[in-house]
Amino acid sequence: MKKKILLVDDDRLILEMLTFGLQRINMEIRTATNGVEALQVAWDFQPDIIVMDIMMPMIDGMEAASILKNHPRTSKIPIIFVSGKGAPSEEAAKFGEAYVSKPFRVEDLVAHIHSVLKQRESLDREIKQERDFFGKLSLIGLPDLIQILEQGRNSGTLSLVSGERKGTIYFQEGRVLDASAGERKGKGAIYHLLSWKEGNFSFQSGTVSVSPAIYASGTELVLEGIRRLDETARLVVQLPHLRSILMVKAQMKEKLGGKKVSPDLKSFLQMFDGKRTLEEIIEQSGEDEIETLERIIKLYSTGFLEEHPVEKGEAPPP
Repeated sequence: MKKKILLVDDDRLILEMLTFGLQRINMEIRTATNGVEALQVAWDFQPDIIVMDIMMPMIDGMEAASILKNHPRTSKIPIIFVSGKGAPSEEAAKFGEAYVSKPFRVEDLVAHIHSVLKQRESLDREIKQERDFFGKLSLIGLPDLIQILEQGRNSGTLSLVSGERKGTIYFQEGRVLDASAGERKGKGAIYHLLSWKEGNFSFQSGTVSVSPAIYASGTELVLEGIRRLDETARLVVQLPHLRSILMVKAQMKEKLGGKKVSPDLKSFLQMFDGKRTLEEIIEQSGEDEIETLERIIKLYSTGFLEEHPVEKGEAPPP
């Protein structure tokens, strides 16, 4: 069966050149000239791979890729970015499996296409054969992994590592039994892990001796996780940058000094110690992320918290 490829570029001459050059590798080709059209074609055509320019009208390639990668129907389609901007950005590495700088030879692009497809096919084959496997979350995200393991009725342990963060999901015949990520357990851990876009994963096949703690299907977990990611994005914009540091205002500390404060609130406020970023507080709270964000927003909007000023000679948060 022919592999299907979607070519996206606002320059029709480049599209014609690529279409002509790729016909010789026996692929079914569709084209789009902007990000909006790319989303529509990708949804209907379901290509095996997308080659997309970054700079385009309406919505650019990066935004289109973000939308594609965050929807279950298109999230596992690998994307190769092409751009004349030189070195790839962090976003390009996050949403794309490869990056080709303009100008380029069609032969070089073909090599990248074969390489990316070969990696995906190899991983899919190992999953279906219930072998142990590993890979990068930038190549195949957690939503894809959950759905592939569910469809293949695989049993085993999926381990994820992103920087210093670690997570684990247990499967039995494709069903998600339980999960952990730091202090988070069960569904909360799954929803947290779905936000990880970078890092590595490994799957060890075999029977797991874990009692069921999750009673939703993998697809239900992924859809709810994506909904929660959208809600989180809506809340985050109401706060300073997540790498900034918030502290309890001095006058608020004085007011609290003579009042009885619940242990829960006292413990939460202690996290705003001038050392932790907002990102670290959300990560380390162990509570539901949306509830934690809403709690921080309430404290910040009522003037209880203030942004920690950067002292002279002190490096600002990255």
